[in-house]
Amino acid sequence: MASTFFGLNIARSGLFASQRALNVVSHNVANADTKGYSRQRLETTQYTPLALAGGEGQLGTGVETNTIHQIRNEFLDFKFRDENSIQGEWEFKKEMFSAIEAIFNEPSDSGIIKATNQFFSALQEFSKSPDNLTTRALVRQRAIALTEGMSRVFGQLKDAQKNIDFEIDTTVAQINGYAKEIATYNKLIHETEVDGGVANDIRDQRALVVDKLSSLVDVQAYEDTVKLRDGSFGKRFNVTVMGMPLVSHYQTNTLDTYKRRTKLHPDDAENVLELRWTHNNKKIASFNSNSGKVSALLDMRDGDKEVNKGIPYYIDKLNNYVNRVFGELNRIHMNGYGLKDALGNNSHGIMMFTMDGKDTANFETDLKNKGLTTIDAAGFSLTGAQEMSTLTADINTTLADFATASITADQRDDRIASLIRKEIAQQNNLLKAKFEKYNDDHPDQQKTFVPKTIMRFSDDKYYLVDQISCDRFKISADVDLDLNKFAAATDSDKTPGDNSNALDLVNMRSNQAMFAWGSPDDYVNSLVSNLGVDSEAATKVVKNQKILVNEVENRRQSVMGVSLDEEMSEMIKFQHSYSANARVLTAMDELLDVIVNRMGLVGR
Repeated sequence: MASTFFGLNIARSGLFASQRALNVVSHNVANADTKGYSRQRLETTQYTPLALAGGEGQLGTGVETNTIHQIRNEFLDFKFRDENSIQGEWEFKKEMFSAIEAIFNEPSDSGIIKATNQFFSALQEFSKSPDNLTTRALVRQRAIALTEGMSRVFGQLKDAQKNIDFEIDTTVAQINGYAKEIATYNKLIHETEVDGGVANDIRDQRALVVDKLSSLVDVQAYEDTVKLRDGSFGKRFNVTVMGMPLVSHYQTNTLDTYKRRTKLHPDDAENVLELRWTHNNKKIASFNSNSGKVSALLDMRDGDKEVNKGIPYYIDKLNNYVNRVFGELNRIHMNGYGLKDALGNNSHGIMMFTMDGKDTANFETDLKNKGLTTIDAAGFSLTGAQEMSTLTADINTTLADFATASITADQRDDRIASLIRKEIAQQNNLLKAKFEKYNDDHPDQQKTFVPKTIMRFSDDKYYLVDQISCDRFKISADVDLDLNKFAAATDSDKTPGDNSNALDLVNMRSNQAMFAWGSPDDYVNSLVSNLGVDSEAATKVVKNQKILVNEVENRRQSVMGVSLDEEMSEMIKFQHSYSANARVLTAMDELLDVIVNRMGLVGR
């Protein structure tokens, strides 16, 4: 039989459960705007009922509060972090493509297209008045402006690469900070839950840090159950990046930076940073990530391919343009003759552009001695320009055909440009494959491949040399110091007055065989337009990704977010429950009062 006070205990349990539920509702309302907070609910179950004698059934004994649990959806957490990582990657790429667009600054009055137009306009005027020193001075000034414009773009691209490298260092520190923060939360949660409790608020704070981390790297977070030393089971929280543990319960691996020993590209900034995983200052693995801001940082700093465009890609395209255009201008200019000097001699075989503004003779000497960086089969370095005798013979055959009027001047120039372009591509493919094989076979002795180009020397032979960084091309000392050496004529006996070589210089601009993308103008326009397309594509990806992230976040908030309307409904429900239990308690008290104070008074 139940105790006389049995009903009081039932009402008391309902009173306490309602009060605790109201406290949970109050906590939800207070944190309605707290970022990362997930709403909580009190779980209750009925007490073990009391069996009644005589098979009359069971009598309920009240309510028991079990736990306060948070309402989250692990799949939506995973989905949010996956999409957030992609958004973090493309937001930085969008930012960098916009920065590269600003560096090229096209179309504008200060871009390289404008400088190129002004240079060829000066050549056009030069062809009209080949003997006029004013037009020659204008060509010199426009040539200087063109080289300075190329150098400015090149320098700003390298500065952008340095800035990315600095941001890599900053972002790595941020990742390591998040990892330590998660490990600290893991310890707090473990200590709080060791007696069976649930640290909901600390778990929310930890989940928020993982969310922030997901924008930087491609993370996977999960909790597993392991057997402890005492034979019991406990939960362990882990965070991995591409399968590599970043956080394993209390332990963390560190993402470390170190200076790259060998440049990936010849014009890379010095001492750029490589990433690796370390534990207790010992390397354990190389770093890899498919998405997140770090992935974008590495892609934009090191990307050199069509499918992975970064700063090196645009530097390489700029170098390729400058080396081919200036090389072709030099080739044509060397055909011509300048004005006669006081002794009746006129210059011939003079380059218009050289490295660091040297004169033609010193420039050729440098290239012949150390103008080529390559390796032999054993990996030993070879230097010195390499004569391309077959190419020289093919070009001489073309010139002979022109001399016999078998082909036109345009056909001559197209054929020569095509021969040079194809030979450059073939040599680069062969030599790059050799470098790649060597680097694969010697991972600790990496060598940097320098793209090659072909130049004509004053001996009328063609040589394979390293591409020259476009910031080092300057107007040659020959023409800079003596305007008479600008070669307008193709026949020394017809100076002054002959402008045929100056016209060849002008016509070079429209040579469709210069590049795979067409003429020099086509090349620059394609480069700039492709940059615009890439920037626009990145903008669209970011826009679409924001929609996806917001959609997932809205779905996540529909599960874990606090709805004030719902909480008010819950508050009213538990308020009425509390009042009802209080009324039951009062009723039980009155019953007891009858028993204690009023029963057994008859007959006294």
